[in-house]
Amino acid sequence: MYFKYKCGKKIIDVWKSSNEFVNNVIVFDDHTKRDYSRSLISENDRVFFTWNRHKIYLDDYIHTSIAEINEKIKKGEWITSNDLCIAILSEGIDNVRFTIPLSLYDGESSEKEVFHIKEEFNRIVMDDYKYLLISEDGEKKLHLYTADVASMLRDGYVTVQSV
Repeated sequence: MYFKYKCGKKIIDVWKSSNEFVNNVIVFDDHTKRDYSRSLISENDRVFFTWNRHKIYLDDYIHTSIAEINEKIKKGEWITSNDLCIAILSEGIDNVRFTIPLSLYDGESSEKEVFHIKEEFNRIVMDDYKYLLISEDGEKKLHLYTADVASMLRDGYVTVQSV
């Protein structure tokens, strides 16, 4: 998944794997238009990499809130599934709710229901692949691609809020 970090006066794009055994990140350099691998280093229970003589901690990425995502949608600005995943991680996975028409679940109903994210194998938010959405009563499950959810948000078919 791509994260944005402040590095001096610039903003850099960094790809970080969700695999805990991967011990590097990939930094895209706007100047050379190339990707560079940087090793991850642990220090006092925090992990960082270096770029242009700056120490950049993994948890210091530029956070986006669900409110900011909703504001972008309201303004007609484009949001990507990566933007949505960043907002979910920033808010905390347990704090995000989607209001979804039940027609996605049963193909018929015009009612809407609130769903939350549950992470399990191959349904990790940081993978930016699929969400496992569980209804609040726990009876309904939806497996939706992250890009589809972002598209449905842009189209107003689904809404997202932070609790």
